Amino acid sequence: MEDLPPEGVRERFGWLTVVSWRYDGAKNNGMPTTDVHEQMVLLEDSIDSLQEAGLCVQVYTKTGNGLKELVYYIGDREEFMRAFNEALADQPIYPLEIEFFEDPEWSDLQTVHSVYLPKE
Repeated sequence: MEDLPPEGVRERFGWLTVVSWRYDGAKNNGMPTTDVHEQMVLLEDSIDSLQEAGLCVQVYTKTGNGLKELVYYIGDREEFMRAFNEALADQPIYPLEIEFFEDPEWSDLQTVHSVYLPKE
């Protein structure tokens, strides 16, 4: 996400949520194998359905050095986790870790912007 969303969106989604998937990237220059990557795409597609339902906003994704991170802002942790588990119910168990951080100012995304986006 290259720009901060409008204030109303930021107020609605005040929890930074990081979905992490650690994988063995030793034989692929730190990147996931094709099979693992395909599973990651399936996971991301499932989470996209949560975004379409208005439960989260994806802000960025990082992949490399044996770690994929999918980063979202959500409004309600319990509601998100319930929908997340329902969306993944028919899929294999993925090696995920999910962390929540209260971030109503969206400071994490602002930090990413300051590091990675050129200043005009």
